[in-house]
Amino acid sequence: MKTNIFLLLSFLVCHSYLSAEEYNKLPVVHANAIYADWYNVKEGKYLNWRISPEIKTDTWRVICDSQATYIFYTDIDSFVVKLNGGDTIDFFVKIENKYALSRIIGIQKQNRTLNNDYVINHKNAYFINIPELHELLYIIASITPTGLENPVLFNNHTKYYEEVRKHFYPFKEDSVVKIMEAAVKHLDLLFQTGTKNYGANVISFSLGYNYEFDIFNFINTTHNSTHFLINNNRKVIFNPVYDFQGQRLAKSDSIFINQLNTFIEKTKFMDFFRHHDSLYKEVKLNFDRFVDINTIWNWSEKRFNKIADSYNITISLLYGSRFGENFYYKHTFDNYTELQIFSTTPYIYSNNTLKENIADNTLPIYNLQSRLYLNDLLSTYSVKRIKPFFNIKKWYFENKILKKSEISPVGLFSEYLYTTIKLDFIKNNYDKKMSEGWIERILISNSTSLIRIREFNREFQRLISKSKDGKVESILNDLFMWCSKQ
Repeated sequence: MKTNIFLLLSFLVCHSYLSAEEYNKLPVVHANAIYADWYNVKEGKYLNWRISPEIKTDTWRVICDSQATYIFYTDIDSFVVKLNGGDTIDFFVKIENKYALSRIIGIQKQNRTLNNDYVINHKNAYFINIPELHELLYIIASITPTGLENPVLFNNHTKYYEEVRKHFYPFKEDSVVKIMEAAVKHLDLLFQTGTKNYGANVISFSLGYNYEFDIFNFINTTHNSTHFLINNNRKVIFNPVYDFQGQRLAKSDSIFINQLNTFIEKTKFMDFFRHHDSLYKEVKLNFDRFVDINTIWNWSEKRFNKIADSYNITISLLYGSRFGENFYYKHTFDNYTELQIFSTTPYIYSNNTLKENIADNTLPIYNLQSRLYLNDLLSTYSVKRIKPFFNIKKWYFENKILKKSEISPVGLFSEYLYTTIKLDFIKNNYDKKMSEGWIERILISNSTSLIRIREFNREFQRLISKSKDGKVESILNDLFMWCSKQ
């Protein structure tokens, strides 16, 4: 019966699309609320989306291995998209007499496998890297017009940043810098407005926007930078750890690689990189000392289903406009998953003990794991399908300070659960003296927006202690039911 209802809904939506209102020759979707859902019909998963008229072109890129159907749901309207790899589909969302130009781009799925040597050497292990190409991309971003005008977008409080500016500033007019400007200008707009909530299928953030992500996302989705590296001959090539099946460079990739190679040569980038080799080694050692990856990994697998076979931690000394910014990219192959974590360098507080500094630098990375897990776990739920989400939405308005909503019910439930999972990690991995004060500070700091967080946390702990396997997924339905009765 579900299938028949869905087919009927799809027919009605498609019919409405054919006769839809237009603006500037593009279809118009109506909305009263700023939150919406993208629904992947094949996978049965929802992506929470935020409508942003202030962004020139609000873009979502998705991987397509064949034709895929997506439905964009607002609170009052919907729009069906048939998407193939290489397709770009534009439409407008009208909200409060403003038109948000929205775009979905289909990216052709690439057939690739990891070679056996990589799997053998990396499985069940973590690695900390500062790849030459990754650092090069951030260096280029830092000398774009927008990067120079707004250096706060980068970690600009270091001697290293000053050395980057001094060495590479004379090359700010290079053609590859102009390409990178598009990404930096976009993230600067989002930094200023603070309105965009990215929740893409491979990236998950808090309620705000992770500004550094856009540089990587721009390069990765347009030129697949994770597939490339700089070899011993100082040239950008395909990364040999991947076995590409019939992979050829697109014309845009070839042009971009040639521009990168020219930039590498004229700026003597590799000499600069080698000159800072001791600094990079020190940063990697510091990360390993002050971020307890083993505790993160072990506790993640206790509370969640297995997330990854290996962890590839990628650092840039320019990444991180503020401490604790991080994001992930999940690489999935046949029977193997690698989690690539992009993180700021550790921050050492002089007044803290070693144990406290390790805890302060470990928690943000663990939080990233829980975001990843919750993103997958809640992706099958929509604001239109789960009653408890509406109850939890009411909790948001019980506090008179909050006059209007800028978060969907699903997003709010995710924030409650995310905060509770964070508290659970602290409680179970640090001594009582440290954890009790830390937990209380987090509860107090969240009491304005998550006004029932103490009750939610107590119920979570009660349910998890009674569960057979100690997994978050096992108690989720009971947590839903508890929310619905409040």
